[in-house]
Amino acid sequence: MNTFRILTLALASLAASSAIAQITIDQNKALAGNVTPGDTPGFPVRISQPGSYKLTSNLIVPASTPGIQILAEGVTLDLNGFSLRGPGTCTRDGGTRAVTCLHKDIVSVGIESVGAGTVVRNGSVHGFGGTGVYLTESGHIEDLRLSHNAGYGAALSLGNALGIEAEMNGMDGIRALSGSVTRSVARNNGANGFTVIYLQESLAYENKGMGVNAAGARATVSRSNGADNFQSTTKSMGGNLNGTAPW
Repeated sequence: MNTFRILTLALASLAASSAIAQITIDQNKALAGNVTPGDTPGFPVRISQPGSYKLTSNLIVPASTPGIQILAEGVTLDLNGFSLRGPGTCTRDGGTRAVTCLHKDIVSVGIESVGAGTVVRNGSVHGFGGTGVYLTESGHIEDLRLSHNAGYGAALSLGNALGIEAEMNGMDGIRALSGSVTRSVARNNGANGFTVIYLQESLAYENKGMGVNAAGARATVSRSNGADNFQSTTKSMGGNLNGTAPW
């Protein structure tokens, strides 16, 4: 193999690895801006190009401000065990199960995606005035803890959810208008635990509204919610496990 061909292959390999390289985001980069083209300094962080992104620190977001906006298709955002944190907190009345949240502001969404094929995973989204994670197109969320958001913990128009903990949010823990929610927990939320199309192997308890409001649900456990524990056209609820996840 001649020197020119070796150099050509090396450059091609470098270009390929650069194309799939994971872009890191931390607090300093968020404040500086230019994470991707068009991203201005401060929040929200705007992701305008497809690819893989990873947090390398917690992101602390001011009040009444979105955290991360995903504008491109095919984005994977790994929170890498870190938190995206707004300043909000919610309190709960143990008697009425009512949840009251500070800094209520529907435009203050923790992570919002308008691009198809978004994946968000592995971390927490806490304290936003609106919804914690909002996917308007197809996508997937996994291994997230969503708490103290004044809106929904997660709202998915076309997405799936796996391994989500939604706790102490002002509205539903998880609202999924299509797709499925699996192996997730919704507790102490201000409305329903789950409002979903398809739910399995999940637990809802101590929510102010229904534990589960679903068109079709399977292997679902629900207890101690404010309204009807379970409403579904295909009821197949497991036994009362007293708060113990059914898997």
